[in-house]
Amino acid sequence: MMNIRLFFMMATVLFFAGTNAVTGSFTDNGDGTVTDNRFGLIWQQDGSQNMTWEDASSYCTDLELPADACDTEGWRLPNIKELAFLTDENLHSPAIDPIFETDSLHYWYWSDTTVVFGVTDSIWGVNFSNGDINGQDISESGSVRCVCSP
Repeated sequence: MMNIRLFFMMATVLFFAGTNAVTGSFTDNGDGTVTDNRFGLIWQQDGSQNMTWEDASSYCTDLELPADACDTEGWRLPNIKELAFLTDENLHSPAIDPIFETDSLHYWYWSDTTVVFGVTDSIWGVNFSNGDINGQDISESGSVRCVCSP
């Protein structure tokens, strides 16, 4: 009886360890995109810099990266939850997986999520230098990393 329990414990540990080791969190698709294996989202690998929120939204809508697996809505700005899931608490400067282009990383990135507590014309974003989430006025300049859903 003890051998059976030990077998199942070992099988469970190997299954979960093997799953993480094989799949990883992200896959480089080799076409300028990265797949998030946890949520199935497809990300732009190299973000673009220095644009207002409105310009960032238009930029994503017009993005022409390969995205055969994207749904009919195509590329878009991520919501704040999606963008925040790109941060890695074990990394700093930048706090994002190195599978994403980090050589030209501008640290503050736009989401499509409006700040709702008393600040007008402000959008949530992520600072990939340290993983902080904060709001920024839409007239300010930031960066964008577009996303699409399969």
